[in-house]
Amino acid sequence: IDLIVYEDAQLVSEALSLLLRQHRQRIECAENLCNVQLLCSKLQIAFLGRGKNLKKSLTRFKDSPTKSQKEYSDVLKTLQDMILTITIQAKDNDTVIDADVCRNRQELYKNIGVPQILLEILRSLQIDTDNHIVLDLFKETYRFLTLVCIGLEETKEELKRSGFAMFLAHLTSEVGSDKLITELFSDNRKLCTQITPDDIKQFVNLIVTQGRSPKWLGFMNSLVVVRGLPIKKNQTQVIKELVANKTKTMLENGKDKPSLFVTQESWKICVDLMKDYDPAKENEDTKALQYHVELVTLLCKCANGKNRAAEELCQQQLPQDAVIRGLQYPGTIPYVKRAYLEFL
Repeated sequence: IDLIVYEDAQLVSEALSLLLRQHRQRIECAENLCNVQLLCSKLQIAFLGRGKNLKKSLTRFKDSPTKSQKEYSDVLKTLQDMILTITIQAKDNDTVIDADVCRNRQELYKNIGVPQILLEILRSLQIDTDNHIVLDLFKETYRFLTLVCIGLEETKEELKRSGFAMFLAHLTSEVGSDKLITELFSDNRKLCTQITPDDIKQFVNLIVTQGRSPKWLGFMNSLVVVRGLPIKKNQTQVIKELVANKTKTMLENGKDKPSLFVTQESWKICVDLMKDYDPAKENEDTKALQYHVELVTLLCKCANGKNRAAEELCQQQLPQDAVIRGLQYPGTIPYVKRAYLEFL
């Protein structure tokens, strides 16, 4: 600072350059402090070395111009090893992974840049449903990304910022991007408030184009109420889009039975679905009942809080007498009854 008051132009220029460089270094230091992780034990230090080796394997695969079958098999094995390292209650060599160990490893993977490398790998590949090893690679990558961001809002925000459009594009391919998207928004108010009307239209359009799967409603259930607090704009947009497409999302339509049982006659359909309900079986009737319960839960969440317009729309779709009928019926199973009680 003293030097910049001198009359020597070169001296002043060098002094200013030094000041600016120090200022930039302090900004970079502050920005990178969030990626600094204190390793407090020999086990943590050893895992850093292991993590770097796993990262090298991923980087080699990413940079390979022509990927052989063996390279696919090797990176698949690497991913499976990584998944084991952050699976709570799993045994990784002599370590039983508890919540603290898991979180430490999640943070380390983030700090050495593993999620970003995996996003680059996903972008470089095409989903091929006829190629099982490629399909398995996509599934295991999404499985790892889902596990690595659980409970870490910073990782969730990074994944949302870098890969959300790609995750949406992969939703119809059954590779696990639906579970990742659900986890990204789960209990994350900051990300949920960033959701746009176009995003919600895309979610509803999945039901319209892909059929009534409970997982599509699962996304929207995580968007409308976060940690007990409703997000009014999301509530309003979700119920409006569902109602605007109610022929495809709620009502009887072609081979689709109604998903809301408003009349006495339609309630008989629900009775039949409950008789055969077994969550362990993934058949059409099981999915139909799960979709019904998710839909009732979603209507309940859209009506939560002081959102009169959304509440009225929800009550129009599922009148109170239909809910009471379901609660009073002696054969209503607890799975359905719980959703009805919450709605009431």
